[in-house]
Amino acid sequence: MSADWNDVKSGETYLGTDQTEHFVRGAARLKLNEWTLAGDWKTGNKAVALNKPNARSSTSFTPVM
Repeated sequence: MSADWNDVKSGETYLGTDQTEHFVRGAARLKLNEWTLAGDWKTGNKAVALNKPNARSSTSFTPVM
């Protein structure tokens, strides 16, 4: 099934600091389109990289049905 692009509620997500939007720190519950990192990460302008195992990324998005 193809996406109905007129009804997509979650846009692209960029993880680097140059273009990121909706990043939150330490949220117990994420709102729509928010995302967060937990654990040991290196954050750069264009990307993020895992420094140690057992870290995670979390996001809240509207899936395409």
